Amino acid sequence: MHELSIISSVINMVEENCRDNNISKVEKIVLKMGEFSYINNSALIFAFESLSKDGICEGATLDIEKVIAMAYCKNCNKEFHLEFSKKECPICNSYSMDITNGYEMLLYRIEGE
Repeated sequence: MHELSIISSVINMVEENCRDNNISKVEKIVLKMGEFSYINNSALIFAFESLSKDGICEGATLDIEKVIAMAYCKNCNKEFHLEFSKKECPICNSYSMDITNGYEMLLYRIEGE
């Protein structure tokens, strides 16, 4: 369950940012997760609720935004939605490995007081 280690790292980053910015209570954390990261959102939320107890993140909302996988076609000079098993441009059918979005795992925003 790598979701546990991901959330542990997220909480550490949040706590460090809160110390640096004098935030004493976290209200909301927004993560952006690429659709190819294959993270189980339920497991991520469960891990967050478990690891945030008795800390600055306890009771905070964890918002997980899905980032659609995209690739760039050098032949058409267009970006297109990508599927894991289908990496051809829908316009010219050229194969593209120039993936621009979809694998990211980002701590996007922290809201607190």
